[in-house]
Parts: sequence; structure tokens; C-alpha cells
Amino acid sequence: MSAKRRLLSNLQSALVSSLTPAEVNGRIYRPVTTDDPEVLRLAVSIAEHGVLTPITITADDVILSGHRRHCAAVVAGLSYVPVIRASISSHDPEFVKQAGQSSKDAVLS
Repeated sequence: MSAKRRLLSNLQSALVSSLTPAEVNGRIYRPVTTDDPEVLRLAVSIAEHGVLTPITITADDVILSGHRRHCAAVVAGLSYVPVIRASISSHDPEFVKQAGQSSKDAVLS
């Protein structure tokens, strides 16, 4: 199965309010706030086009990659966002490493 087909088979929709930002995100990167100009610009784009890159979440609905997209979706008033569910829990010892790597991969793709 191709990587694109595998990605599409893992694509789901999730209630925005059910997603929990990873506490470690603010320590790895800068904190995400609703008044950040970058988030506000993204919110305008999301309101017009939707979330184009799915948010990566854990098995227990913690955000691995996509904290700014999540925050912008909240600002834009979306109820649901596209997600890809990773096969890891936020309680897994590898979670912090995976959170950092997922965000790096998102930037590179």
C-alpha cells in the first residue's frame, strides 16, 4: 500500500473540543495562543478553506502535531477537524520524542 493511500485510510474526523493539546508542546516550541498573529491569520485561512493538513493525534486524543492548526480551528469556529490517529498513547514513554518528531516531519512535508 502506498504512503498516500495508507495516510488516507487513517484519515478521520474529530470533534475539536475532544482534542487535548500536549502539555509538552509549549516546552518544545513556543506556546500557542489565540491572540498570536500567526494563529489569527491561519484561522482566517481555515475559515475559508478548512484544515488542509490533518492534525496528528494519539490514541487518547492528545495532539502530537498541529497545535497551531487546532488553535486556529477553535478561533475559526470549526466543530470538527481532520485527524490522523497515531498508534501511541500520551502516557507512552516515547510520547515526548514522538511529539517533537511529528512536528519536525510536518514542517518538512
